Amino acid sequence: NCELVSFLTFSRDGKTLVSTCGDVIEVWDVEGKKERRTFSLRGDKPLAISPNGKLLAFKGSSYSIILSEIESGKELFNLKGHTTSIYAIKFSPDGKILASGSGDKNIKLWNVSDGKEIQTLTQPNT
Repeated sequence: NCELVSFLTFSRDGKTLVSTCGDVIEVWDVEGKKERRTFSLRGDKPLAISPNGKLLAFKGSSYSIILSEIESGKELFNLKGHTTSIYAIKFSPDGKILASGSGDKNIKLWNVSDGKEIQTLTQPNT
């Protein structure tokens, strides 16, 4: 039972909408006007949908990111490397790289095809 929709994002083609309500992520087929799949949200936002609309990345537990296939619901990778809460997740325009930002002042770049960390960008101390 949803009391508050707290986040919305569309796929690039506009056919898929992802929403969060409480501890549930809902994936909607906009054209068919129906819910396609739900995922259990492990913490608060953020989340991101890949440009091709096939993958969903969302905050996992213990400072990780879950990368899943939307259609099957299969978890592909549990991306670990941050040491504090994750506040931002974004796919690159071509969908090959996932970026994540955290309270540890690091931005991590992940290879979507194999789940491996590519690079860490560290914010300078000010």
